[in-house]
Amino acid sequence: MAHGDVTHVDIPVSNSAEATKFYSDLFGWNIATYPGFEGYPMWQAPNQVSGGGLAPCSDSFTQPRVEG
Repeated sequence: MAHGDVTHVDIPVSNSAEATKFYSDLFGWNIATYPGFEGYPMWQAPNQVSGGGLAPCSDSFTQPRVEG
């Protein structure tokens, strides 16, 4: 992994099914839900490095969280 690559971004969403289609169509992300993470679809960018989740938004979570 190159220095400075973003490795994980949580994106707040109100409808995970609509968000899954939107981000998959827009960016070509692979998005899937895994056992134990129901309600938290995870995405991986085509670069196979960057990824994250589509997390339910709340009053305290309205902006993406970035880790890297």
